[in-house]
Amino acid sequence: MRLKKRPEATSQDDVGIDGEWEPPKEIEPIRYEDAVKYILSEEQLEKMGYPVRIPSAAPDVQEDDNDKKTCERCKSTFTIKEKLETQDMSACIYHHGRLRVKMMNGEKLRVYTCCNETHGHTGCIRGPHVFKDDDLEVLHQKIPFVETPEKDGKSSEYRDIVALDCEMCYTTGGFELTRLTVIDACLKNILDELIVPYHSIVDLNTRFSGIHDLSTASYDLEQIRSRLFQFIHKDTIVVGQSLENDFKVMRIIHHKVVDTAAIFPHPNGLPYRYSLKHLSAKYMKVFIQDSEDGHDSYEDSKACMDLLALKIQKGPQFGISGNE
Repeated sequence: MRLKKRPEATSQDDVGIDGEWEPPKEIEPIRYEDAVKYILSEEQLEKMGYPVRIPSAAPDVQEDDNDKKTCERCKSTFTIKEKLETQDMSACIYHHGRLRVKMMNGEKLRVYTCCNETHGHTGCIRGPHVFKDDDLEVLHQKIPFVETPEKDGKSSEYRDIVALDCEMCYTTGGFELTRLTVIDACLKNILDELIVPYHSIVDLNTRFSGIHDLSTASYDLEQIRSRLFQFIHKDTIVVGQSLENDFKVMRIIHHKVVDTAAIFPHPNGLPYRYSLKHLSAKYMKVFIQDSEDGHDSYEDSKACMDLLALKIQKGPQFGISGNE
């Protein structure tokens, strides 16, 4: 009702409910000394699946092209191919939605959110089989991991705190990076680039990544990693949600990490985690990831930085079950 009664907005900055224009508040950047107390320990990093050291496997070991893999979507076993044939593009039948309990005809049933079919239904979408390697030694064999370098003084662009988000696609080599977004403590975009994968693309994962093509991409993984290292060094605090997957696709070892899934933990503990969408809606009343065009990696990075700022403001016990 207050929105209905307020005068018509005079500019995009006139955002008050009651129609009284207020100048936008200046963003106070998160201070390093405030964020450092929320950095994950090495034990926490390992428990959450982060790469914490260079794997021991030799990087020059070649993967057998005929390796069998389990499809990430339909869980069928299939053979990796460097070039897919026509029949391979519809070999996988799966549901992209999650199972939810729903009342139907007075009965509680587990149904898929994508099509409302009950649990056990074969699938509502066809596509190629895809896979994702989580074994660090296997990943290191394909593309070697590197540690975040020390601050060398050559770059004037170094940041003490950044938030980071990646988008990935499925390729014949597994899960690979297709977009990297990095923002600073003032929520300014300092890096946002598309990346060309090393292997042939099987599925751009557009439903989640929002990426339809990579025709404008001008970096490969090694090049974008070098660009990233102009902004971050070994002691930069990197903020994000479940960044272990991001670090795996970037092949980065970094220890100064603030993970929003850890500072706002699920009451049942790991492996359970709240999604970034849930945390943003619950604690900030901001609704993200609701576009049909996929995720916005800037929006996700900003949400992580905002959640950390809220945690610092409210104190260490805020967001812990029973202290909200």
